[in-house]
Amino acid sequence: MAELQISSPFTLADAAAAGFDRDDVRAPLRVGDVRKICHGVYISSDVPDSPALKAAALKRVVPERAVFCRRTAAWLHDVDVLALGAHLQVPPVEILVPAETAAVRRRGVLGYSGILRDDEVHEV
Repeated sequence: MAELQISSPFTLADAAAAGFDRDDVRAPLRVGDVRKICHGVYISSDVPDSPALKAAALKRVVPERAVFCRRTAAWLHDVDVLALGAHLQVPPVEILVPAETAAVRRRGVLGYSGILRDDEVHEV
């Protein structure tokens, strides 16, 4: 059985690949050792929430051509665009998908669809 790294975002598929089943994830989830970050993605409860953590988790479950946009993209480029006091809560992650794709609909996400040119997208 491989080791499951719960200090990084993981999915049930990751757990299965490491030899764990759903109950192996549900048990620590019930007692609070593991928490759900977003739909289908989990992490150790010791890891603090942040936009970067949400971004890493969402990257695991959003469409392949999805990109982080607006405030989330600015934050990933170390630009503080939050209003005074907005840092007291983790803001929603903003994601843009190509126009022919339905916008992402998840709790904690503001999803958009629009035109994405390859020269406008880069990995940070």
